Amino acid sequence: MEKRENLITYKYTTMQKEFVRKGIHMTIALIPTLSSLNKNFTILLLIVGTIFYILNEILRNNGIIVFSMISSVSEIAARDRDKGITLGPVTLAIGAILSLSIFSPVAATCGIYALAFGDGLSSITGKLWGYKKIPYTKGKSYTGFFTCFTMILSTTYGVTGSFSKSLMAAIAGSIIELVPAKDVDNLLIPVTVAIVVTLTP
Repeated sequence: MEKRENLITYKYTTMQKEFVRKGIHMTIALIPTLSSLNKNFTILLLIVGTIFYILNEILRNNGIIVFSMISSVSEIAARDRDKGITLGPVTLAIGAILSLSIFSPVAATCGIYALAFGDGLSSITGKLWGYKKIPYTKGKSYTGFFTCFTMILSTTYGVTGSFSKSLMAAIAGSIIELVPAKDVDNLLIPVTVAIVVTLTP
């Protein structure tokens, strides 16, 4: 009985951390709106914010707490695999910067929304209801895959109004999300989706 209670507590704590992590993750969806107002300022803001975050993480890992709120959120959101700097927010910002810098506003928006909602929500639904795992993906689930596909399809269609672009973007983005690439998917998903939206007639 005690073992079962410990397992429930562990799962609850894990999901709390996941909600915090993905809540932060999905705030990247605000970037296209900011960029529509001032693209250069938005990119600069992302760069400065990333540098600030890295410096704060270096200090935190050396026992120096300067901004306690940021440090506390980093500790809560850190995965067990994270050693030293929690890299998720860094790759998240870089993925958005690459999308805004390389692609058209429409393609960049699709890529960033795919990252925010496709990748973000798939992780939550996969952990909550993803009992059936996809082979050779290191724990990715069919539920997470379907969530990612659906979110990319719907958000891309909302931006482009093109079903063909949306379908191809959803296929490409959800396949990339299956790759067990840790935080690198924060770079791969928005860039891949933006490329597909750009190239698909």
